[in-house]
Amino acid sequence: HYLPAHINLATALLLHNRYGTVKDQLDLLEKNIKPFPPDAYLLRGIALLSPRLKDYEAAQADFDKANGAF
Repeated sequence: HYLPAHINLATALLLHNRYGTVKDQLDLLEKNIKPFPPDAYLLRGIALLSPRLKDYEAAQADFDKANGAF
């Protein structure tokens, strides 16, 4: 449950174009960490915009919640 490690892992996965893995990892984190951090919303929003996932509405919702990220 070490939050910085999860954020760093999601960032590394994002840089390696593992968008689905980023989303899955952050979805699991959201179930276990309250409150869900703005940085995680931002990373998941970026992953959702990927050509593979193309979930624009969910990405916009995450970006709206990412106020204060990084």
